Parts: sequence; structure tokens; C-alpha cells
Amino acid sequence: MPLVKAVAARTDRVRLLYLYPSELTDTLIDTICDTGVPYFDLSLQHVAPTHLRRMKRWGDGARFLSRIEAIREREPDAAFRSNFIVGYPGETEDDHDQLLAFVEAAQLDWCGFFSYSEEEGTHAATLVNDIDPELVRDRLAELREMQDSITQDRRDQLIGREVEVLVDEPGIGRSHREAPEIDGVITLPEHLKEGTFARVRVIGALGPDLDAEEVG
Repeated sequence: MPLVKAVAARTDRVRLLYLYPSELTDTLIDTICDTGVPYFDLSLQHVAPTHLRRMKRWGDGARFLSRIEAIREREPDAAFRSNFIVGYPGETEDDHDQLLAFVEAAQLDWCGFFSYSEEEGTHAATLVNDIDPELVRDRLAELREMQDSITQDRRDQLIGREVEVLVDEPGIGRSHREAPEIDGVITLPEHLKEGTFARVRVIGALGPDLDAEEVG
């Protein structure tokens, strides 16, 4: 935390990525919110408890949801991202259903879903019960369809709101909700100067991206 605070004291925007849920303490949550960039990129990977133990990982969906809800209570404008592995050896239909239920309940702003790929020398490579590739594709499609709808809804909710953006390049900016290269962007008036902050009003949403006009 001291490092985050020290960096935040010297720059206008600090964004932490790939946070382990087991290390997401109240102090760290407060520190992230105090930076002015309440963006939580949580490394969850899955939510079914038995399956997470196969993956040698901590936690379960109920704990993750409880933490997310607590953060939203602390900071209603918090944005969330996570990534999930689909088709890890031994993943059952019930495991998949638990992940679907979590995605629907959590309403995260951004989610990535990736098919499991075996890597030599890893714990996973020693496991049996590989998942049929066609079933993995079906599960991925189901999850992505659900999350696309959630992301669109989350973006639609921003229409009419004023947000502060960092102008990354002419006509393109990001608020605290959009991490570079992995999330959507905000289309801006071309005259806004690159590298500056601007106050804009969201006037439209298309998929992950927003359109905005300058305020004032």
C-alpha cells in the first residue's frame, strides 16, 4: 500500500491490474478507491469451489460476490474486470452452471473467457478428464453471449452521465472504467488535447465503446 500511495501522490491516475482476491483487504480497497481510479481487475479464474481446488486456487463464488458487493457499497462507481478459464481438466456441467450464475449475479463491467490450453510442466498437465473441445466452445459461447449483454447494459447506464476522461490520442479517451488495450474506449471531440483530462458527457453507447461530448 505505501508504494501505491507514493505513486498516486506523484501522478494523476494509478491503475492496479491482476489483483488476487485472497489479498484484497479492506486497506487495499480503500487505497485503490482513494487513488481516484476505483477499478478492480480481479484474478478469479473460476468460481466453483471444488473446481478452484483442482486449480490450486483460493475462494469461491459466494466469497467473491460478497467482496464485490462490499466494494460497490464503499464506492458505487467502482468498475470491475475479471478473466475465467473454460475447459480446465475436470470442469463439470455443474461447475459451468455455477460460473454462469456468478457472471449473471456479479454484473461485472468486463470479463474475458479463455479456453484452457495445456502447458508442459504445470500441475494442470498432470490431470485427467480433459474436456471435449466442442463442449468448451459451447461453454465459451454461452458465457460470452451473457457477458456481452451485461457489458452493453453497463455501458448504456452511463448515457447522460458526466465523466472525467484522460485523452489518450485525438478523439479517444478513457475514464477510470476503461483500462488501456483491454477494455472499450470513449470517442471524444477531436480538438481535446492529448495527455490532458477533460469533463465530458456520454451521449451514446455501442457495445463496449461510448460516444461523448465536451461539457461546458
